[in-house]
Amino acid sequence: MSWKRARGKDLPALFSFLFKHEWRAVSFTSRLKRENRLVLPGRLDAWVFLSYTHSGLQGAIMFTSRGLLLPVLDYNTNSSLPISNTDPVPPNLKKIGFSLHSVMGLSRDVNWIEKYIPAEPEVSINYHLMTLNRERYSKVKNKPIHRIPGLELRPASLKDTERLFSLQKNYEIEEVMVSEDHFDERACFINLKHSILHQVVIMAEINGRTVAKAGTNARGFHVDQIGGVYTIESERNRGIGFCIMRDLLDQLFLKKEKVSLFVKLENLAAVSLYRSLGFNLSGRYRISYYRI
Repeated sequence: MSWKRARGKDLPALFSFLFKHEWRAVSFTSRLKRENRLVLPGRLDAWVFLSYTHSGLQGAIMFTSRGLLLPVLDYNTNSSLPISNTDPVPPNLKKIGFSLHSVMGLSRDVNWIEKYIPAEPEVSINYHLMTLNRERYSKVKNKPIHRIPGLELRPASLKDTERLFSLQKNYEIEEVMVSEDHFDERACFINLKHSILHQVVIMAEINGRTVAKAGTNARGFHVDQIGGVYTIESERNRGIGFCIMRDLLDQLFLKKEKVSLFVKLENLAAVSLYRSLGFNLSGRYRISYYRI
């Protein structure tokens, strides 16, 4: 399994490869999307490495300028994967330990690539990867739901940033941050504004009080990835999460064929919610943090 830096001539093969795997690689494909075209990132933004075998493209790795490593391997074309530690790896991979922040992807891909990283992760978190396609959603979307008095759902706008900030903060502390001590309030606020501008974000209000949010955190070519789903503690177990997720899915499936998300293994309530909307468990997902 040999690797090389991706070039313009590799784009057709790369698009075909990622199309097949996008359900579990939206974080990868969204970074290559420009006006619905596949474009390689600039040298200052990310590096992309590809591995070809006699049967075609078998793997892609992206390393971003912010220290995020995204591996995507095809286990269908070569049953010998994961490969041995003696096989060649991308020439720069052994040099990135000093700038690596995190590795994210299917557990088997993350476990494979970590063999070549000259450092041990400080923390690794395991998730369920869940997916839902348009056809399956159409069969469950019209099930009756409990009406919640005063509940209103609407798309978020920039003027809602302040109102949504406390929800985003609590979401990041509960679901994203390895430790609350590492929460960056300014970065959280900036990222929230960016999400409202460039992602789909739905907010829920009851009598003018903001009680929940849900949205995308990566938008691929054929798949959107959902993240940032959060209901304030005092309003949980009332069906608000189901209502806001259904509203979000209605919008996403107007254009996309499939959606995905990942949820912590121990978050049984969230898994139950997503199952009620038609999501299936599609694999194990893993994020390893090398700098916290």
